Amino acid sequence: MSSNLIFRQLFESISCTFTYILGCNSTKQALIIDPLIRELGLNLVYGLNTHIHADHVTGTGQIKRSVNGFPLMKSVLSANAGAKAVDVMVKQYDVIKWGENNELEVRETPGHTNEWLLQAMPF
Repeated sequence: MSSNLIFRQLFESISCTFTYILGCNSTKQALIIDPLIRELGLNLVYGLNTHIHADHVTGTGQIKRSVNGFPLMKSVLSANAGAKAVDVMVKQYDVIKWGENNELEVRETPGHTNEWLLQAMPF
């Protein structure tokens, strides 16, 4: 794992949900898992959706379209979801790369929904 990795876990108390931001200190590229980015001075390049429930997937579209949004951000979702309004469809063991040396490996973990995903960092 790169030593220039930025990792932030954010908690939203009203919905009791966590959001994760991973960034690269060198390039300032970042990704968000389950959509402070501006506060950290990062450029959001991926929005990773763990599954296809409205409270998860609508946020990436809203981030891209917002006035001060990130129009170059790509939304990421499992190919098993069958969704059409997504930029990158991933499957088991695909690798998502950003920054200089950062990557996540996709793992399919069906259960809560059939297309449930997690992203694993190699350590």
